[in-house]
Amino acid sequence: MARPIDRRTFLKRVGQAAAVAGTPLILPGHGAGQGRDRLVVAVGQWGTETPFAWRSTQGEKPLWDCVYDSLIMRDAKTFEYRPGLATEWKATNEMRSWTFKLRPGVKFHEGWGELTAEDVKYTVERFLTVPGNAYAYMLRSVERVEAVDKHTVKFTLKEPYAWFLDILANPMAVAIIARECVDKFGDLKKAEACVGTGPWMLDGYRPNVSLTWIRN
Repeated sequence: MARPIDRRTFLKRVGQAAAVAGTPLILPGHGAGQGRDRLVVAVGQWGTETPFAWRSTQGEKPLWDCVYDSLIMRDAKTFEYRPGLATEWKATNEMRSWTFKLRPGVKFHEGWGELTAEDVKYTVERFLTVPGNAYAYMLRSVERVEAVDKHTVKFTLKEPYAWFLDILANPMAVAIIARECVDKFGDLKKAEACVGTGPWMLDGYRPNVSLTWIRN
């Protein structure tokens, strides 16, 4: 027969299970009104604490999933592709070229301006060229990326690749970053340089200790 437990015991047991499984434990903030605006995340390891997905570890993936949006998404129930930063997409008949229309008016955190096709192009090209990138292998099918206009980006593949849309649906595989931010802070800047378009944005950072997010 199951025995009732109080909230404190429940959270403690969930935390222990999360630590064993290596999955993040996300709790609401404490205090009046903070539950909607503050996010606390516990993870088993911090990884390299860099906001850029081209590093060689994925330890920080649960954190950056909060910060970045993907071009497209997968429906949690049907697994069908859904609009994300891109509102529509189309492939050529031979499936070697894909064109995406970006959602207009999407803003980067901290006043870094509007997301454009140039940011998408820059991000993918950086992923493909920076040494030690964990995602270059996933994007190996990409031959080139073109910013057709402000809100249109075109991918040309080396050959048809069945998993291409799955890669773009992963916010870490193609975590679109602001080109101006990278130019200012550099590739190896730590988490305080983290700028995305996602639902949470960085509010505080203590190296090797903690990260605090606030609602975007």
